[in-house]
Amino acid sequence: MKTLAGKRVLVTGGASGIGKAMAEHFATAGAEILLVDLNEAALRETAAAFERAGHRVRTYTLDVTDMSRITGLKEQVARDVGRIDVLVNNAGLVFGGGFLDVPLEKHLTTYRVNTLGLVAMTHAFLPDLIAGSDGHVVNGPAMTGLHEE
Repeated sequence: MKTLAGKRVLVTGGASGIGKAMAEHFATAGAEILLVDLNEAALRETAAAFERAGHRVRTYTLDVTDMSRITGLKEQVARDVGRIDVLVNNAGLVFGGGFLDVPLEKHLTTYRVNTLGLVAMTHAFLPDLIAGSDGHVVNGPAMTGLHEE
């Protein structure tokens, strides 16, 4: 991709941390940002900051483990802006501690968010990226640096 100016970039886990930082980079480069996050309050705060800086931003509240909602998100994005040019699969989490000290359900939650969510988002939005002239996918669930208790 030679330029991000005028591109539509969807970032999961975009309301804070690495996702927010990447979205800021893309916005500064002239992209329209679509922030997706489970945390609705953080989405509102981040969007307000982007708007104050003069960036184009839309927000969508989504749990990436809810496969039926991902389909709904894809349809909503198509209605709102058309197709996206870049998908950033950033949503992720990790529970700290020794493997056997962490309950199995927490390991499974990590797997659902970091792996299944990434696959489901890519499956939903890949047709957009293929249809465009310069689509890109960035995969990198934020497993490191997040510590959920």
